[in-house]
Amino acid sequence: TTVEAAPLAGHRRAIGADWGYNTLLTAVVAEPGPDDTVVCSGRALRFDAAGVSRKLDRLRAHRETLKTKVTHLERLAAGRHSGLDPASTAKLDLLREEHQRVCARIRNLGRALAWSAARWLIDQAHAAGATVVYLEDLTCMEAPGSSKAWNRRLSNATRGVLADAVRHLGMREQVAVVTVPARGTSSGCPRCGNKLRHIQAPDNHKPANPWALCGCGHSADRDYSAAQRIAARGLAGQHRTTRNRAGQATVRDTVDAPVRRTKTTTPRPAASRDKHRPTPSRPRRREASRVPGFSPAALATAGSRPAPTKAVQRPAGRTPQNLTVQVPGTTRSHTFSSNHTRTRHRVRWAVLGRGFHHHVNSTPLQQRAGPHGGETPGTPRIAQEN
Repeated sequence: TTVEAAPLAGHRRAIGADWGYNTLLTAVVAEPGPDDTVVCSGRALRFDAAGVSRKLDRLRAHRETLKTKVTHLERLAAGRHSGLDPASTAKLDLLREEHQRVCARIRNLGRALAWSAARWLIDQAHAAGATVVYLEDLTCMEAPGSSKAWNRRLSNATRGVLADAVRHLGMREQVAVVTVPARGTSSGCPRCGNKLRHIQAPDNHKPANPWALCGCGHSADRDYSAAQRIAARGLAGQHRTTRNRAGQATVRDTVDAPVRRTKTTTPRPAASRDKHRPTPSRPRRREASRVPGFSPAALATAGSRPAPTKAVQRPAGRTPQNLTVQVPGTTRSHTFSSNHTRTRHRVRWAVLGRGFHHHVNSTPLQQRAGPHGGETPGTPRIAQEN
């Protein structure tokens, strides 16, 4: 379906997203502020796929083990004039088939992860009213000691599919997707531009990568700090946005702008807790009403167990028990019937998180208020697709 391309400039609200190791995407909503500054919200949007990443790592390790065994048997077959025996030949065929299955599993899981993250990012932009999404361009980064082609293959394993999926879904929702230079996004401070100091935690200054600290007073998560800097570069350089030969929008020049965070007000509780007046009385809880028909006489008539009269010795053997009826004031016996139906254990929805996989947790969507007090026109329908 032919759609009209989204404009590359003139955006008043944007989302900047940063790649991460455990947290696949960390995004922040930003707007142009006064005096050539960028105002970012204090709420970080995260798509945490650590569980799926660990699964992909295990599958890659298993694939390398299978490839090593296949290579070993192929060298044995090449060194023998008569070839391998039938048992080794059957083993080699089985290893090759298993290697192909593991490779297909890695491709399918990575593709599903990329499209799920892309749907989540576009839904967040649609819910926040953003018209552009800024991503860092990792193809211009070159690791020390590696070639540009090899670094491109490493960085585009899953992130390349994710970037293409974001561009595809952004076209459908009229959201522009622009890449910005990635150099210095994690090492520079979004407020003053000085070099950041990476530590373990705000209360633990051991050198590590999770937390970013600056002398100007900036203290935030490393990925969240980089997302602010990416959004600032995109909004400050949106008038220099061009398209490359493949038709992808990109900002080639690095233009940094200071970032200011919005002040979020904490809502006061409905009931006042000040000590200027006596504490109001709390409503008493209603006592649990007795269910009619659960008297000892009624239970004895129903045949669950004899009515308790006085202490007697327990009869020998297993007595038939009704698990659905219980005498008030007594404990349930440990004896269970053999025909009891067991249901499969299911973890609660809040623990599983939101996403295509039960090991993916992401920030839920929040609908913003419209100009007339209603919700934003157009419901986020991408997240409901499978």
